[in-house]
Amino acid sequence: MNRFAASSIFSILCLLFLGILYKYIFYSVSFIPRHIVQISIPKSGTFMLSKCITALTNKQGASKNENQKIEHLQTYIPSMETFYNMINLPTDQFLMCHAYYSKQRADALNHKDFNTIFIYRDPRDQVVSFAFYLIEHKKWWPKVEHMTFDEILLDLITTGSVFGKSPPGITGINHLYSMYIPWITAKNVLSIRFEDLVGQQGGGTNQTQFYTIQKIAQYIGADQNPEKLNSIAKDLFGGTATYRRGQIGSWKTHFTQEHIKAFKEVAGNLLIQLGYEKDMNWQTPEYECAPSCLTTKNYSE
Repeated sequence: MNRFAASSIFSILCLLFLGILYKYIFYSVSFIPRHIVQISIPKSGTFMLSKCITALTNKQGASKNENQKIEHLQTYIPSMETFYNMINLPTDQFLMCHAYYSKQRADALNHKDFNTIFIYRDPRDQVVSFAFYLIEHKKWWPKVEHMTFDEILLDLITTGSVFGKSPPGITGINHLYSMYIPWITAKNVLSIRFEDLVGQQGGGTNQTQFYTIQKIAQYIGADQNPEKLNSIAKDLFGGTATYRRGQIGSWKTHFTQEHIKAFKEVAGNLLIQLGYEKDMNWQTPEYECAPSCLTTKNYSE
């Protein structure tokens, strides 16, 4: 073998080695930050996202430091002293919280030691999920004890009086989302939608779910090996603490015309702002009937 041929073979082997090394570094080496903070609107995929983060990092979700005594109110509007204690968890944990946006909190998280992920959901599905959650936990929200499902749903849309102090100070769905929307554009925050993470079992697509998990992995510096990401995706749906149905578009089977009218009045622009609708002309499909229809339909016809 002449010197030129040997040199060519050596060059090819070097390129192959560098390709394999790049693939190993890109997919397998993790550069996970010291602190990960997860912020979510209640009933918008909180535990689904935390399940994903745990699978990617082996960190466990926590709502506070072990040595902290935090009132429920402070999980939404923590003082800065409390917030600093909340976000500085041990390195084997990450924070799960429903903290309202504030510039001070956003500035605290805009740091190289923190990666923050915010998840939100179609507000119509959020109120439906929250209504069922309130009914299931009446001891925490006693006002719902003597209300029908439709009444609870209308209250969540328009006034939020059933909330009491959890979440605190909320006067309807538009107000609730206004406390969180600025997180979407905050610096050093990755914003994702429930609909993009839930996958086919929840009414989304597996392809979008995979890309969303990959986006999270890339953002937090976790392993992006496709086999691992596919494994996480297959196990992501259901099986969490507050899981009920986890379906996209469940509002279509629960909203009455009264709910639709009220929602358009108080939060129609919110749906357009978030990209869930293009205009105010949305409606429930004609072939689907909200529960209240069953009590008014004349079956003798």
